[in-house]
Formats: sequence, structure tokens, C-alpha cells
Amino acid sequence: MNKGMILAIALTALSAALPAEVSAKEPAATKAAQSTETFYIQLVSRTRPGMADGGAQLEIGREFVALTGISEGYAAKIKARKFPSLLDGLNHLAVNGWSLVTTTTSGAGGATLTTWVLSKTITERAELLDGLVAE
Repeated sequence: MNKGMILAIALTALSAALPAEVSAKEPAATKAAQSTETFYIQLVSRTRPGMADGGAQLEIGREFVALTGISEGYAAKIKARKFPSLLDGLNHLAVNGWSLVTTTTSGAGGATLTTWVLSKTITERAELLDGLVAE
């Protein structure tokens, strides 16, 4: 056998041993990566001495309303959404793709304000509103 033939046999054996994704050439044009956006909302609980737990409600900013293109009426429905507790709200929102980012608690005069900031990364804005309005 000559050296050229031995090299060709070795290369053929090596190519056959590699996984298909390694031995195959990448296509010239690859699919463009989908762009993502991240949005933030707040889940807020306010308690005062002598008051029953008021539960938790959603807060969204003006920029959220502007960027999503929702109407003021729909924004009011989101803001009116109430949960029995912060945990109930967090569990509901987590199932719909929201993730807890940070928490803060402040108090004055016996009143306590607890705020949980949540985020959701989306590829289409239609995904953003899932679970925000009561069904």
C-alpha cells in the first residue's frame, strides 16, 4: 500500500467514527437567533396593624403599558388582579413564566410594604400577558 492510500483509509475511518454533527459541515446560512426582551412587574402586599391580610396585587409601570401596547382598560384589569397572598401570586405567575428577581420589605407606623419584583423573558410580546388578568 502506498502512503496516499493509507492516509485515505485513515481519514475515512476517522470520519466514520465522528458523530454526524461533528463530521458534517455547517450550512453557510444559519438560522438567525431569536431576539428576546425582558419585562418586569411587581407583586405587592400592604399590611397594617389591626387589618386582615390584604393579599397581594400586581403593579405595572407606564412603560410596560406603552411597550406592550395594551389599553388603559386592560392595564387597569391587570392592576386590579388580587391574590390571597404573595406566595399564591408568585406560584401563579411562575407557572406563567415569571421569575422572582428581588424582594424588599419596608415598614413605618406598624404598616408593612412587601414588594417582589418579577421578570419574564419573551420572544413574542403575546407571551407577556399570560396569567396577568384573572380568567
